[in-house]
Parts: sequence; structure tokens; C-alpha cells
Amino acid sequence: MDSDPGTAPRRLRHSLRRFALAGALVCWLLGAGASPAAAAPEGDVNFELHADSSFDSYLTSSTSAQKTWMNEHYSTMLGYPPFFDQALSWAPPASFYKDLYALYVNDPADQAVVEQHPNWVLHDAQGNKLYIQFDCNGTTCTQYAADVGNQQFRDYWINDATSTMSKGYDGLFVDDVNLEMKVSNGAGTFTRPIDPRTGQPMTDADWRRYMAEFTEQIRAAFPDKEITHNSLWWMDRTDPYVQRQVAAADYVYMERGFNDTGIGGGSGQWSYQNYLGYADWVHSQGAGVIPGAHGLNSTSAMFELASYLLISNGGDRLSTHYRATPADWWQGWDTNLGAANGARYSWQGLLRRDFSGGIALVNQPGASSVTVQLPSGVTWTDLNGNVVTSVTLGARQGAVLFSDAPPPSGTPDSSTSTGTTSGSTSGGTSGSTDTSTSTSTSGSTLTIKSNRKKVKSGRKVLLSGKAEADSVEVRAYVDGSWQVVAQDDSVTDGGYSVALKAKSPGVVQFKAAAPGLQESGTVSVKVKA
Repeated sequence: MDSDPGTAPRRLRHSLRRFALAGALVCWLLGAGASPAAAAPEGDVNFELHADSSFDSYLTSSTSAQKTWMNEHYSTMLGYPPFFDQALSWAPPASFYKDLYALYVNDPADQAVVEQHPNWVLHDAQGNKLYIQFDCNGTTCTQYAADVGNQQFRDYWINDATSTMSKGYDGLFVDDVNLEMKVSNGAGTFTRPIDPRTGQPMTDADWRRYMAEFTEQIRAAFPDKEITHNSLWWMDRTDPYVQRQVAAADYVYMERGFNDTGIGGGSGQWSYQNYLGYADWVHSQGAGVIPGAHGLNSTSAMFELASYLLISNGGDRLSTHYRATPADWWQGWDTNLGAANGARYSWQGLLRRDFSGGIALVNQPGASSVTVQLPSGVTWTDLNGNVVTSVTLGARQGAVLFSDAPPPSGTPDSSTSTGTTSGSTSGGTSGSTDTSTSTSTSGSTLTIKSNRKKVKSGRKVLLSGKAEADSVEVRAYVDGSWQVVAQDDSVTDGGYSVALKAKSPGVVQFKAAAPGLQESGTVSVKVKA
């Protein structure tokens, strides 16, 4: 395999965080004869294509060359069964879409379910059926709101998902994982349902608890499959139910991405800084993020790309429909700046992150236009290969620049703290108590957990924990000794995370170590063929 990560096949490149591999562990992580170049640096874009109806023609009549192209350019795909089923034999790794609590008004199968099990739908105090608060016309909405606290409904949902998964899907995309109650009458007006378990109006806390419990049951039903939640980024990260929900996912989909028009400047709850901080916090909980942008143009696409590079941990993905087909592909989605030299920081009024092969720059929403002179000593080029020496960015604009040598570090602005921030809502910070169902063992100041007890060969396992240190080594017990297999040099707000790709079947033990700290306990991961 070519030692340049920019030329390694994307299906290998996309799934690993930056790390140093011990030779004896290469066979477990990458398979015999593979090169450590399969590591995906933080500057490498992993693109996820959501195959909605606009993509149907590629599923039904792609040429052999187009199928090869899609496997080279898409890290993963999201399919909508049963139509997508026909592409499973050749498509990149694919998850399927399923809403967490929607029963569709115009779907005959769901209508039959509602008729047979009327108690599976939430009702108001007058006994009227309630809906998900979306796509309402004044008298009705398109989706009944199922009762996620009903165990019979949960079992039905999981059994249905199991049937779809058996067709050959690699994972599950769960929509509407709304820990903020999204229930309405037919007019689209929020309506608090009656909780069938108490006979009283359902409380927000019970709603969040039901949601968290359901996502944990889904996780338990599919321990070896990849699970993505489309959930709300502005929820309170100190809430144990929010923490449990994120712990039950491999990825969190950030709908509308960095270009969400509701995101503004400053540092408040709805700020761009807090949005970045949410991605950092998800990483600290052991999951990845997938920003999913809508309605991009050439300017906003560059902003989306640069913003993604500010937060990427090497295992994250980016998703959009903007110039994302074999017939129309934006070269920005193939960007690979190499390994990050550290976390993002404020530089001359912009946010900046340095990589071995270039930099990403962002001017936040609501900010004044900024012009910067690029550091000397290297040659800078943009995505089109044009040599540049300065950059001017208006509000909500970004730039991605390549350098012909590792770029010199900039001097961080003194008015803004450097590095990533975990962010918070409701004035809080990420919680200190691990309430997830993932395997977890802790020492006094250093912990480690795995997002999966079991993982299928070829899939990714995320190891994360708490650390009062600047860097953390992850070690594995191989051939009678502990060997360093990963390192996170950008620990922020006491959290670290690394991603490894499993290959050879077996059981491997991991632990964490950091300078001046007692080693963590161990976690075991079983790799299945």
C-alpha cells in the first residue's frame, strides 16, 4: 500500500484516528500485510452520501466505473429501504434510515399498526392522537408520535429494524432522537401528551428518560452495528439522559451542519463556538459527529469544509448533497491536509487549525471581514492550485489552504482561549459521571471505555475516557506485553478519544496511560469474524 495517506483507498483511510502502531498489533487492527498508512488523519475528509430519491438513478443504473468511483469517494452511504436494498451488493458500507418514533399517517403498514395498537400512539387529555411536530397542515401532520416509553412498541421497532439489517446493512441511522419533546396536535401546536404509565401529563424528564432507555435498547440489540443518532445539539450536556443517549451512538448527526442559519456569533447557547464545542463534547463521550449541511453554494461549501476540519478527529464524516455525485463532484470533498498539529485556536481574528499539509481558517458568523497575511517560509495554494499570500474572509466564510511544507504555527490571540472547548448549554459543562452502558473502568484520574464490547471485523471501535493530562497513550496487550497502539496529543477539557479499526478475530485488552497519572483499568473488546 502506498505510504501516502492521501492515496490510500478511502474505505481503509476513513476509519482510524491519528496514532502510532506497534508492529505486533498491525494484524489485529489492519490485517496481515497492511500498512499503518491506513490511519485517517484529522485533515482527511470522510464523505457520507445520503441516497435520497434524487440519487435513485445511480442506484438502479450505475456503470461499473461509477460504482468503483462511489466506493473510492464515499466513506459510507445512508440508504432508504427497500429501494436501496438493490445496491447493497456493490455499495460502500451502508446504514439504513429509520425514524425513532414516527408512525406514518399515509403508510398502509403503519396505519395497520395504529389500528391494531392504538395505545402505541401518544394522545392528549381528550384522547386525540398526537403527531411529531413536523410537516403539519393545520388539521393533521404526516407522522403520528409513537409512545417511546411503551415496551411493546420498542420491541416491534427493534424487530422491524432487525429484519431490515439482515438484508446486509452495516448500520442504522435513527432520526428524530429528540430529547426535547417534539409532539403536537394536527395544527402543529406543541401539545403535552398524557403519559400512559402515570395518567398525568408527561414530564420533560420522563420523556428524556424514555428516549435514553430506548436508544440503549437499540444499542444492545445491535452491538456490532454502527448506530447514528440525529439528535439535538443544544440540549444540556450535563443531563444524564443526554449523556446516555450519546453513549448509545457511534455517531451523532448534526443536521444542517455549520451553515445552520440559526447559529450566530459570540459564545452563547446558539453560537458557532458552542456548536463546535458540542462536537468536541461528543468526541469526549466516545462518539463521532457527522455535520449534514443543506442548500450549500460555493461559498458556504468552503465554510462547511473549513469548519469540519476545525473539529475533525479523523473518524468524523461530512455529509451534503452539494456537488456530491459521480457526475458533479466538488474537489473540496477530497481534501486531505494530513495529521493535525493540535487543536484549533484563535489567530488574527479567525479560527485556525494547523495540519502537516496546510491550514483551515474560519471567520465566524456575525464577525467583521478579516484580511490576514499568510505565514512566510512555505508556498500556499488554494483548492484550485492558485498560489496565495493573503486571505480575506467575511462573516461565515472559510478557507482551506495547502502548504508545500509543514506550516509554521501562528501566535494565538490573547483575547481568546486556545484549543477546543467542550461548550455547554444552560450554563453547564460536560458531565463528570459516566452513565453510559459502554464498558468502562477507571483509575483515580484516568479512565478508559469502549463504545462496544463486541465489534465486527472491519469496523471501528472508539476508545475514550477522562484524563487530567495533555496527552494520553492507549495500550493493548499483545504477545504477552503492553504496547502503545494510539495516542491523543490534543486532550481538551479532560477528555480524549481514539478510533481503531478491528480486523482479526479475537479478544484484545486496552488501557490508558498518561504522564504523571496512575494507569487506567482495562477494557476488553471482542472482534467477531
